Amino acid sequence: MTAVSIIGAGAWGAALALAALRAGRSVALLSMCDDQGVPFSPPHEYVKYAASIPGNSSFQLTTDINAAAAQADLIVLVPPAQHMRSTCALFQGLIGPTVPLIIASKGIEDTSVLLMSDVVKEFFPDNPILVLSGPSFAEDVSQNLPTAVSLAGDSLCLSEKIAGLLGSPFFHLYPSTDLVGTQIGGAIKNVIAIACGIVEGRGLGDNVRAAVVARGLVELARLGQKMGAQPETFLGLAGVGDITLTCYCGKSRNQSFGYALGQGTPLKELLASKSSLTEGVYTVAGAIVLAKRHQVDMPLTFALSQLLQGEINVEEFLSLLLKRVV
Repeated sequence: MTAVSIIGAGAWGAALALAALRAGRSVALLSMCDDQGVPFSPPHEYVKYAASIPGNSSFQLTTDINAAAAQADLIVLVPPAQHMRSTCALFQGLIGPTVPLIIASKGIEDTSVLLMSDVVKEFFPDNPILVLSGPSFAEDVSQNLPTAVSLAGDSLCLSEKIAGLLGSPFFHLYPSTDLVGTQIGGAIKNVIAIACGIVEGRGLGDNVRAAVVARGLVELARLGQKMGAQPETFLGLAGVGDITLTCYCGKSRNQSFGYALGQGTPLKELLASKSSLTEGVYTVAGAIVLAKRHQVDMPLTFALSQLLQGEINVEEFLSLLLKRVV
């Protein structure tokens, strides 16, 4: 039986543990980590769906880093994007060079402006690296509701093999070779979702929200293609699919963050709240750097950056936005 270790027992990590169990795999779910990378002892409040995991010999909730690394045929990395580096540092030297590493975190590292695959490669240059992304709320996956995602890697053969290992009747993985596009889609869609939330919070209607989604997709695709992504990726699960889910559903943290801004919640209050701070806030800054580096026009992203930096208010942001989308 293939042994899968999932690093990060948040809602998404626990949901992926359930998906792997349903696929017939042996699963170790590693509960970690605080801001300093120190493992928590379970149960912890953020292990949201772990209670749904059946108690059997094929599953283990653990804080043993060494065991999680040594016993794994396949490792899924699910820390918050801004903790990917510290997580990899903890495992450096513990993971064999042939063990495939699947990145299931979405974002751009704020300090280096690197994609998650580039961060992981710094620590594990010889390991096969794949990226899992697409429209996949943890709650739906945990409840075994039908879900389709993209699994990208340099080798299509390996992507297909792992898709077969982790897939089940209600959790389907589509193999891809577009590591860059899959990550750009998963990261920048959070920026678009914040903008859509602001529009909804202000009650501006579905027409303009659809326009924001469409124009945001254009920005995302421009940047991705400049960075070497395959254009068709953005028409699939890691592009349109993920954008649709994140921008039109209130369960999205990024959309909810924007909605609160649109409703009048002060930006400082939202930024000070750990429960409200979302990955899209970090991603905006990285996207701006990448847009300038690759000379890509991204007006929606630049306007949102100005808002989050306190240079303009919500009304001024909406004025800039509406000039470009309607």
